[in-house]
Amino acid sequence: MAWVMDFAQPPGTLWRPKEPIPIRLPHTVVGSHILIVAQMLLYFALCLQQLPPDFDNTDLDIGNPEETAQSYIQAVTRVVLANDELACSVQGVECLSLLGMIHINEFHIGKAWSIFRRALDLLRLLGFHSSFSTSNQDHSVDLETQRHLWLSAVMGDCYCSMLLGFETASGAKPFADMNLSDSAGENIIYHQLCILSIQLTGSDRTSGEGKLRDTSMLNQELEN
Repeated sequence: MAWVMDFAQPPGTLWRPKEPIPIRLPHTVVGSHILIVAQMLLYFALCLQQLPPDFDNTDLDIGNPEETAQSYIQAVTRVVLANDELACSVQGVECLSLLGMIHINEFHIGKAWSIFRRALDLLRLLGFHSSFSTSNQDHSVDLETQRHLWLSAVMGDCYCSMLLGFETASGAKPFADMNLSDSAGENIIYHQLCILSIQLTGSDRTSGEGKLRDTSMLNQELEN
């Protein structure tokens, strides 16, 4: 899911010893907004999570990577994400997406689910849920950014809801009246997977012949 943050080097393509670290140096964030610092800390924590088991921790010079990552997560959660005014912003929602991915990696699906649900609610307050509507006229934030954040939150909610057996919170049509066949680039597969997972979690609430019919229809869609 690292693609949702548009990382130049997503977690999983981590640096090797003696290579430059693919994040900004600490002194470059002095004076930056607290949300920028929070994003960096969560990004670094996400990277630390995915170090190979045989990685030599001495190369990092930060002590125990797991404990360091947890301290970053706790600090950001306590100082930034507990503040609704900070969280209800583009950078705040990006922090929530990162935190959701971190919890998924730790298989704390319930925590990740609640994080993505909060992200969806905040994005609705920001009006980003209508970014896929042809009638959307709000361009105070770049439309691509609006869609990017909404899609990432929908994906996170769909994934966690599927694992937990819950209905999704993004509604039956999370992408409004957008014609998915006109979706540009690689994102169309993510749109379609979200729609299918929403339909699947909805069919779990159906019983008997209705559930069998819905499952058969979904199976046909997957085959196509």
